[in-house]
Amino acid sequence: MNLIINGKTENFDQLTLRLEELLQLHSLVPEAVAVEVNARVLPRAEIRQALLNDGDRVEIVRFVGGGSQ
Repeated sequence: MNLIINGKTENFDQLTLRLEELLQLHSLVPEAVAVEVNARVLPRAEIRQALLNDGDRVEIVRFVGGGSQ
């Protein structure tokens, strides 16, 4: 299976992959990211159950802290 993740193609042996598993492979937790699959922003409640399929386009944005001094 091929996925396009943040603009880069990644290959996986599985025919389907749960989004939560993909995040784990990238050392990310659902609570710390926003995810878009095929131009649809997923509500946090759907991230753990969402299935990815060959050719899906995934955008992952990490939340980072910061601010002015």
